[in-house]
Amino acid sequence: MPNVRGRQAQHLSTLAAFVCAIVASGSTQLPKVARKICDEATPASREKRLSRWLNNAADHFKTYLLPVAGALMMSLAQRPLILVVDGTVVGRGCVALYVGVVYRKKLLPIAWTVVAHKKGHLPESVHVELMKKVRQLVPEGAKVTLIGDGEFDGVNLQTIISHWQWSYVCRTAKSTILYWEGEPFPCAKAAGL
Repeated sequence: MPNVRGRQAQHLSTLAAFVCAIVASGSTQLPKVARKICDEATPASREKRLSRWLNNAADHFKTYLLPVAGALMMSLAQRPLILVVDGTVVGRGCVALYVGVVYRKKLLPIAWTVVAHKKGHLPESVHVELMKKVRQLVPEGAKVTLIGDGEFDGVNLQTIISHWQWSYVCRTAKSTILYWEGEPFPCAKAAGL
């Protein structure tokens, strides 16, 4: 991004520090990440700066994250990409849904969304919208496997993943009924339960 100045330069600097500190700390927890940022500020001040950056991230995806995450995905695309999707409670009454790429036994976040929602499963439409953002980051022809828990076993999500020719692994309830060539196939039967 040539000629970046002012507020944009500050945001970009914060993002760069954020990404480097996530890798250095091996964590995405703000207190741990803040301790790995090298500047004159105190860890508490750094943590507050990261938190403000996240809270004001309305257009950050296109402006800052897409170029960085896209370059990361491009550099990893020579090998199979393992993407992990999960959700976690953040703050009061909010849930973060995020996707990361596995690299050297670490999960590097590449896209996320925060939704005002109580603890529990988010609507499948939120999963689908986030995966559409992630799809923009995946280089053409890359071999992708998406891993998630039982929250991510929705039919609409599986349909778009299948359309993109991605592999998919998720944990699901033993009461789930699968269909193979039009015939019902209970998961409990497949597991020998």
